[in-house]
Amino acid sequence: MAKRSLSFSRRVWQILIEILLGLVLVLVLSFTSLYLLYQTRILNPLEVMDEISATRLKEVTSPSELETYLSAYHLDYVIFDETGEIRNTFLEKSQEALAKQAFLENTVVETASESYRPYQAGNQQTVVIRFSLIPEFSKREWRKNYDFNQLFSYTILILVFLATIFPFVRFLYQARKEFHILEAVPKKATVSAKEPDMNEVRIREIRQSIDAIKEMEARLETLIEYEKQEKKDLIFQVSALSHDIKTPLTIIKGNVGLIEDCDNPEEVSECLAYIDDGISQIEDYLDLMINYSKWIYQPDAKHTVSLNSLIAGISNQVQGYISKGIDFEIRNESERDSLYCSSSNIQRAIVNILTNAFDFAESKVSLTISDTENQLLFRIYNDGPPLDRQGLENIGKLFYTQSQGRSASDKHYGLGLYFSRLTASLHGGSLSCQNLDKGVLFCFTIQT
Repeated sequence: MAKRSLSFSRRVWQILIEILLGLVLVLVLSFTSLYLLYQTRILNPLEVMDEISATRLKEVTSPSELETYLSAYHLDYVIFDETGEIRNTFLEKSQEALAKQAFLENTVVETASESYRPYQAGNQQTVVIRFSLIPEFSKREWRKNYDFNQLFSYTILILVFLATIFPFVRFLYQARKEFHILEAVPKKATVSAKEPDMNEVRIREIRQSIDAIKEMEARLETLIEYEKQEKKDLIFQVSALSHDIKTPLTIIKGNVGLIEDCDNPEEVSECLAYIDDGISQIEDYLDLMINYSKWIYQPDAKHTVSLNSLIAGISNQVQGYISKGIDFEIRNESERDSLYCSSSNIQRAIVNILTNAFDFAESKVSLTISDTENQLLFRIYNDGPPLDRQGLENIGKLFYTQSQGRSASDKHYGLGLYFSRLTASLHGGSLSCQNLDKGVLFCFTIQT
């Protein structure tokens, strides 16, 4: 099952939420641990000073009894006799001075973290007990060797650090892994490599980049395949081009030889007519190539044109090509009023397909315009003979014609449908052809 991907901004918000939840968890753990430590008496509770009974202390007459009584509270204290001498102590030297002050002044002495309180005991003894105003270990040996507040603060800081840094580290690790996947995608196009696992990609922008690279690779593969096919056809195209020019040149060369050997003026005139016809054919062919090259590589600028005016232009241009006995019909089934295109190129492309249809039709040719998704579709039908497999595969290729045996009178040079295909491509469409039960159908589409 594919893991859900999030955008980069959503991932950042997710990290911030994870940090916030982590900090809240640290606070909850801190207060919970303090509560449990107090409840289990690992820490001395702050209310312990209220639990000490002054009346009970007055009944204590010996240090051993005092130690027994105070041992339950794990408190540090010092015992003074009536002269002010220390008889027993559990305080550090630095703490004894504050205890001495509390004894002499018979009052409570407090610092920021400690409170020293004097109590009267039996046999004219005075006990000064030290109470901590901040949490500390209840066991005396722990208290002397370890500072609970320092340990607790360091623990909290470490937990806060982990709660803050862990989401970032996890995100950076994931991002690094995904960038490695992204880096591996273009390499797979040139070397044999394992297909990256898209389930591991959690950042949406990286997933989109990988998809875009794969789409680009697919387009490049298509273009490379197309280029290979174009190169494969180049030999045939050059051969066809050479044939188209060589045929009239052969006629010219042959008639020049006849003129050299001929003394009859009438025969000379006939040869000169053949020569003139061959020259005209070469000129027409070269003019046609020049014009098509201008149309293809310097296409007219696109503009908004009325669909009805475009259809009217096609109808006017095609009138001279309609043979007698051919029924020609135009049907406009489109609901659009206008389109953005190069109208002159579109008209010329449709006329090229129609003239081809008129040449092969037996009795009927039709042009149907309709809408399909975001394209405009021109369907050109003729009821002529079907195309062979080679014809269907090569329709629209440069210099390709259905008739390979070209004569001097043949005006089809394989440029018309090639221009139509390129015009469709420049308008985001395509040119295709298929055989029907009776006749042939060309489909010319453009993006609208």
